[in-house]
Amino acid sequence: MSSINPRSIRLESTTHCQLRCPSCPTAQGAIKKNLGAGFLKFEHFRTLVDDNPQIAQVELSNWGEPLLNPDLARMLEYAYKKNVALTVSNGTNFNSVSPEMLEALVRFKFRHLTIALDGASQETYQQYRVGGEFGRVIENVKTINRHKRELGSDFPILSWQFVVFD
Repeated sequence: MSSINPRSIRLESTTHCQLRCPSCPTAQGAIKKNLGAGFLKFEHFRTLVDDNPQIAQVELSNWGEPLLNPDLARMLEYAYKKNVALTVSNGTNFNSVSPEMLEALVRFKFRHLTIALDGASQETYQQYRVGGEFGRVIENVKTINRHKRELGSDFPILSWQFVVFD
């Protein structure tokens, strides 16, 4: 029997989300019912990284809002020290991000963030991202870009996800 040693994995940082998007299974309670609700603990992340030195990349998003995890800054720093690239390519709504987290994303060279910005104004954005603030997301993007200039970093690479709904 051969062993499987993945170099890249997807790991849910949280199944919580602060928004109430109408077509999202997390907002409708399906994720909590089927998977439970919680946050990935730093200790579990550290053990996973330490026990699997072949892992070079970890995607931290799937069903929840990954930046809500209170242990995330510690995970970023630890991954950086262990040369593990972190991404949120599946998406973040980028609404509830502390100033410290915005700087940590740049300082610890978080590789990629897909920002779910489904609108071009508060009026259109709030139709899908219920409870979100378009202006706050834009300000968070500007802050990330300012930190990138100040720290001379290309990371994180930012992508804008704009899903067109009915």
